[in-house]
Amino acid sequence: MYRDVQIVVKKSDEIYEYFDLIAHKANNLYNASLFRLRQIMTGLNKDSKALSDNELEVFREVDRTVAINTKLSRPTKKNPYVSYQFLYHMMYINENPDYICDDLPSQTAQQVLKVVVQDMKSFLKSKSDYLKNRHKYLGEPKIPKYKNPGGKYSFKFTNQQVVIDEDLISFPKTKIKLDKFSYINKEWKLKEVKIVPVHNVYVMHMTFDDMLDNRAIKQKHERICAIDLGVNNFVAMTNNFNKPSMLFKGGRVKSVNHWYNKTIAKLISKQTKGTTNKYVPTTKYKAITLKRNNIMSDFMHKVARRVVDYCIEENVDTLVVGDNKGWKQEVKLSKVENQKFVQIPFDRFKNNLEYLCKREGIELVFTEESYTSKASHLDNDKIPNLNDTAIEFSGVRGPTKYLGRTNTNGYRGLYMRKTDNTVINSDLNGSANIGRKAFPLYTCSLDTFKNILVVKDPN
Repeated sequence: MYRDVQIVVKKSDEIYEYFDLIAHKANNLYNASLFRLRQIMTGLNKDSKALSDNELEVFREVDRTVAINTKLSRPTKKNPYVSYQFLYHMMYINENPDYICDDLPSQTAQQVLKVVVQDMKSFLKSKSDYLKNRHKYLGEPKIPKYKNPGGKYSFKFTNQQVVIDEDLISFPKTKIKLDKFSYINKEWKLKEVKIVPVHNVYVMHMTFDDMLDNRAIKQKHERICAIDLGVNNFVAMTNNFNKPSMLFKGGRVKSVNHWYNKTIAKLISKQTKGTTNKYVPTTKYKAITLKRNNIMSDFMHKVARRVVDYCIEENVDTLVVGDNKGWKQEVKLSKVENQKFVQIPFDRFKNNLEYLCKREGIELVFTEESYTSKASHLDNDKIPNLNDTAIEFSGVRGPTKYLGRTNTNGYRGLYMRKTDNTVINSDLNGSANIGRKAFPLYTCSLDTFKNILVVKDPN
């Protein structure tokens, strides 16, 4: 199983300038490589007499490459794809100065070329699929863009370039070393190191194979938990084994976003007031954004960890999470509520949950959650799917009437059962219905709804 160890490198650290230099060189190489792939793609669709000067120069490089390495096939209009092998030989044979660079380690340069090729391959594949299945996309796929001139770009070191001994971490083409962190186990096997520029710092992601096997997923669905994600209650979790439900409050996330939006608005206003100029991010802006992102990342990881620890403690074999694709694009709330919702990185939480569940042998199931907040779980209302019409449930045709209602007596966040006016938390009602959507026999008792464990801080 892989695990990611992150180390933040600040300007005050000795190795910062080393990373900074390589990031600039990697940025130049990315643009130089992408330039050639774009010229090849556009030039193949033109008559030879209509080629631009840039396209002509790139095709001269292509011809020179094919003439020297006869095993390579020249790109054609029918097959414009340029492989990594072709691009590598093209840059090497033509002695491209951005590729053959003293400050850029060779294997790191090769990793940049692979990223460029993959970006273009993904574009061509998605563009081809878009022409056949437009309904699957929010918009037409766009060709990869150039990075900002003089900017910084993330880069990788292979496990052949980075050496970890008992106390120090060594890098290629420098005598500067980093202290090895105590929590890096000597039994772990290094796979790669990725350096990412983020708001005036560098985050070093060290990927290790911890040599531990994932726990086998139990081939049964008996003890199940279901999760509904939201804003006020970030996680509402119910279960089918008559234990108290759980609510992870979203106040921390909301307050951080409120502070961030208010502070950034002041910075933008101060710089642009009385002008028509666009805002240029300052050092303070980047520091505030980095702090906000770190808080969010920490919160998402800790909540996911608490959820999975609970599942382990209660011997849960299956976890169900509501997941509506494109919900942030289609959300129709007020301006304030829309901002709160869209700024919460739900996908990051889901990714953390997926990783932890896989490691612990818990099956994670994602299911669409249409009508789960409206149907009454205690009354066993049938829950239609998003595109269903004229479905009969609870004796009513169509997904419009249910044996319960939200917003009872002016109190938000409650759900009232119509048969006996029993009131439960509306997010927990939605969570239970999400579980029932994935597993029709999933049932929560009234005691589970009434007994609630509230977690305000996941620390």
